[in-house]
Amino acid sequence: MSLSLSPLSAQEEIKPASISIFQIIPLHALAISEKQLGANHPRTGGSLNNLAELYESQGRYAEAEPLYLRALAIREKQLGADHAETGTSLNNLGGLYRTQGRHEEAEPLYRRAVGIFVGALGAQHPNSISVIQNHTTLLREMGRLEAELPSLPPEYRPVLEQMKVTQ
Repeated sequence: MSLSLSPLSAQEEIKPASISIFQIIPLHALAISEKQLGANHPRTGGSLNNLAELYESQGRYAEAEPLYLRALAIREKQLGADHAETGTSLNNLGGLYRTQGRHEEAEPLYRRAVGIFVGALGAQHPNSISVIQNHTTLLREMGRLEAELPSLPPEYRPVLEQMKVTQ
């Protein structure tokens, strides 16, 4: 017996014995959101993002990526390019790419997310600081942090000081 919980772009058939409750909940939330609010509603984007985070945490990167991309597309279209939830999608997709070693693809996503969060929430907001940390860590992993120091905005200073990096 299989259970179809979600009208995802690639219809998933779920076998109850092969799935945990932690996966059923986000799949069910997505199915409800798509049915009640529509495939392009911002809350559907949130449900997609949550399911993508679950898949990423399980190492199911190939399944997480299209969900993150779809969540980003919904949020950009419905909420705008400079909305904090769009920034969250950019940060999360950047994190997936970073985990996969796809640093060149992650870097512009983090850079854009920083601009969104700092602009929408201010430089001292925890989400802004977190994304600045993600971007700075990525630059360090890429071996580009020192070269980029002069061009980084002042909002990076507290994070750089915490990382013991001097300009």
